[in-house]
Order: sequence, then structure tokens, then C-alpha cells
Amino acid sequence: MLDALDAMTSALRELTRRTEGMLAQAELVAALRDEGSSWDEILFRDGARRLTAMLSDSTETLGRANSEFRRAQASVLYSHGLSMERIGKLLGISRQRVAILLKAVDEPEDAPQG
Repeated sequence: MLDALDAMTSALRELTRRTEGMLAQAELVAALRDEGSSWDEILFRDGARRLTAMLSDSTETLGRANSEFRRAQASVLYSHGLSMERIGKLLGISRQRVAILLKAVDEPEDAPQG
């Protein structure tokens, strides 16, 4: 659980650093539009494409950290005797999703499926 929390903290710190760059790119896009540039001129510029890539990468980073954290939460709660139904209520997910998270804890992500 502490490893997952540490990974989440690291991801949040990294996203905090990236936010300044994303804000700068978003402000550039808005400024170009205010200056009368068309959307197709703006959206094909490197800055706008970079913003899209930065947002996508940040979403993936946070999603991975969140998945790891949820798996750790489910695992530690289950190991302390909570039912899958109770864990689901605490995490705001279904009992079936809890079962999937617990199974993922037991299987490495790189393991071949099938």
C-alpha cells in the first residue's frame, strides 16, 4: 500500500510540474484564437499538438497511478477481512470490479493472458 501511495504521490508531483507547460500551451492557443487565427491554423500548430500530447500523457500517468493505488487499497482491505462488497462500497465500485482488482494484484501486468 505504501509503495502504491508513493507512486501516486510521485505521479501527482510530476503532473504538478507538467501543469505549467500545459497552461502555457493552452494560453497560447487561446491567444492565437483571440488574434483571429482559424481553428485549423491553430490546431495544426506544434503548440496545440504538444498540448494534446501533454494532456494525453498526463491522463495516462494519473490513470496508471490510480489503478495501482486502487489495487493496493482493495488488496490491503481484503487481507484485513473486508468483504468484496464492502470494499466496493468504500471505493465506489462494484463487487465484480473489486474481484478484478484483487485478481490483478495476484497476476503481474506483464504476464501473458490466456
